[in-house]
Order: sequence, then C-alpha cells, then structure tokens
Amino acid sequence: MRIVFHINTQDVLAFNRFVLFRRPRQAFGLLYFLLLPALIAYGVLADWLKRDRAVALSGAAGVLALTVVFGLFWYRRSLLRRATATKGILGEHVVVISEEGIRETTAGYDLLRPWSRVKEVVENQQYIIVFLDRIHGSQIPKRAFRGETEVRGFVEAARSHLRSAKQGVLPRADEITWDTDLRADRVSVGTRAPDSGPEPGPKTGKP
Repeated sequence: MRIVFHINTQDVLAFNRFVLFRRPRQAFGLLYFLLLPALIAYGVLADWLKRDRAVALSGAAGVLALTVVFGLFWYRRSLLRRATATKGILGEHVVVISEEGIRETTAGYDLLRPWSRVKEVVENQQYIIVFLDRIHGSQIPKRAFRGETEVRGFVEAARSHLRSAKQGVLPRADEITWDTDLRADRVSVGTRAPDSGPEPGPKTGKP
C-alpha cells in the first residue's frame, strides 16, 4: 500500500503539539518553565513593595504574559528552523506499508522500519501517525486520502501488520486490502514492495 503526500510547516507544528500533549511530564515541564519567571517576579516585587500583593500580582501577571509570548515564539521558531535545516522533513513523502514494515522515502532519506520497531498506530482528526516511540514516527495527513474509506483501509492495514508482528504471524494479503478504485498517484491498494529474500551465499557442506 503506497501513498504520496507533502509535509509543510503547519504539519510540523501540529505533530509536535500532538506529541507534547501525549506526554504529561513534558507538558508539565513546559508549564513549569512558563510559570517560574512569574513566581520569581512575584516574590521579588512583593518584597520590594513591602508585600503589596495587588501590585506584585499585577507585575507577576505581566511577566507571565511576556514569558508565554516569548516561549511560544521561541518554541515555534526552533521547530521550524530544525525542519527547514533537516533535509527530508518538509516536502514530498512517499510511505509504503507492507509485510516487511513501513518504508518512508523523502528527498533526504529512505528508511524501512520493520513492524517490530513500531510502537502504535494512532490518529486524530487530521493525521495518522505511526509511532516508533513516544516522540518519533511517520506523520501521514488524512488530506492525502480521498475519503474516510481510504483512511480506514490504511489504518486497518497498518494495525493488522502491527498486530501480526507482535504475535509473530504475517497477515495474508486478502486480510489487509479493500476493494476500491483508487488513483495510482494517490494510493495504491493491494500492492506490496517486492519481496527481497536472502542473497544466495556460497554453498557449504559436503559435496
């Protein structure tokens, strides 16, 4: 099963937001980073203004607002800078899922990840994400499909391969395809990457 799509900067930001809120510890760390300057400002202002809490709270609120604006700006800028500097993150992606694993090809890399390395296949309203761990994975926009039928077929195929890999059993081709007429430049259904068996080596043993 093959699908071609493009990743843009908004996709990169959406993926990182999704990952951030899937990890409570990291989200709380970011919240602490934003609140710490405000708490320090409150303590300093309260002492300097002889414990005038109203003025101290106003100053702390101002510091918190500036910290949030600066923090979000810095976070967004660092993500986009890394995405632009790393070849293969932005632009065309080709994803192929087969019994062997999930292959992702871009202008910067061509990687085949076996299903044994895949942690889970999740989705939200906009994306299908094949996670390798908690923060890394292949992001597939649902806009690349022509409808919900294609989305469901892709998700079910990926999850079928993943379940079979965890159970140590490869699925049959008729268990992971669906009958529909799809354009070849969008999604190719019922096709697999060419099987690559072990290369023949020198014969051993007695003649």
